[in-house]
Amino acid sequence: MSHHQFYLSNELYTLTDGNYTFIATEQMSEERIKLGWKDFDAKYIEYADKGNIEHLMLNIIDADLVIWGSAPYDYIKKRAKQGKLIFIYGERLYKAKAPFYKVIVHWFRYHRQFHPYSNIYRLCASAYAPYDYSKSRTFLNKFYKWGYFTEAKTYKNVTSLIKAKEGFYDDDISILWAARFISWKHPELAILLASKLKQFGLKFKIRMIGTGDLYNTIQNSIKENNLKNEVKLLGSMSPSNVRKHMERSNIFIFTSDRNEGWGAVANEAMNSGCAVVASSAIGSVPYLIKDGMNGYMYQDGNINELVSKVCMLIKDKDLRMRIGEKAYETITKIWNPHEAATRVINLAEDLLDNGDGNIYNDGPCSTAEIIRG
Repeated sequence: MSHHQFYLSNELYTLTDGNYTFIATEQMSEERIKLGWKDFDAKYIEYADKGNIEHLMLNIIDADLVIWGSAPYDYIKKRAKQGKLIFIYGERLYKAKAPFYKVIVHWFRYHRQFHPYSNIYRLCASAYAPYDYSKSRTFLNKFYKWGYFTEAKTYKNVTSLIKAKEGFYDDDISILWAARFISWKHPELAILLASKLKQFGLKFKIRMIGTGDLYNTIQNSIKENNLKNEVKLLGSMSPSNVRKHMERSNIFIFTSDRNEGWGAVANEAMNSGCAVVASSAIGSVPYLIKDGMNGYMYQDGNINELVSKVCMLIKDKDLRMRIGEKAYETITKIWNPHEAATRVINLAEDLLDNGDGNIYNDGPCSTAEIIRG
């Protein structure tokens, strides 16, 4: 159990009048706890162990709906054979480009496990999951948009929140980057961006939150490029403090590559009224961001496009405020735990009543198209 599931689970528990159980097959790792993740607890959480496994397996078979994540397949094997409704959720299958032999292995594994059953559907916590699974001819015409649903904060006056960003750090535009300093998060792109923006004579500050293997490399790069006034390294901090920085920042840049399965910081930054500029390869981005309306996408690895879109936002105050407000609306109206829980229950009821499952046009539980990537 983590913040990726906790807020959604709370809503499912409430909407079902307590008829909801979260079965956890693992404790949270020490690494995550050290990074500031909260070890959540709630009365609906049951931890699987030898003493209660039979009880849990009976609950899995008796439930109207099971949403299966990364638990062992044996947990749902009997339910699948009985033809009962199962939603399988997860990120993309191939975070690195898959060699042919892996595709063949997954063809036999997933096709054999899931293809025979008409009662199993895929909740895609990545816009690229349908493409990956379609290679094994699995879940065809049974893909639904899904994701991770972090806490969706509501503010009394979002316009005031966004206006306050404009004067919080004097006259500088505040750009935020928050992630681990590792290769596939590409912190070096923030430094390249800063160099370009400085060359253009723009006033800005890039604040970078996090630590990791590349921290010293980035620190040295800031010195070598004479960017100590433009780029500030803030180290690691709690998720609540990261949110405070998001609430004070005009622009959020998200530079990960295809290894970013979902990318929950996109939810949080949009919820905080930031104008987000994000790599197209990130799993959440094609679902959350409508380019030019509530954020911007740039082609993965295209530094010139990243620079161009950030420049537009720096130069146009009305644009970045409008984008930030639309980003906030996207989370509070559509991509939030309450809406997702409501929709997944409605979708399950429709399928159990032999409906066609096409009850939403966009957002969570709408049909997910196959996007190559």
